[in-house]
Amino acid sequence: MDNSFKTLIESINAQIEVLHSNGYVIYDWENPEHFISKVEYDKNADEIVFKTMEDESK
Repeated sequence: MDNSFKTLIESINAQIEVLHSNGYVIYDWENPEHFISKVEYDKNADEIVFKTMEDESK
């Protein structure tokens, strides 16, 4: 993976972590009980994908 692309992915994940640490999350539109936990690059599919976690408070 190109270093600048890797940096972009790391930057997005850092922003997601800051949101989480301040009590904010970005919910999945199709599964509103789940929120985005991190972004990754799937080299096999050549796609950026996101992982989710279940919001236990909902």
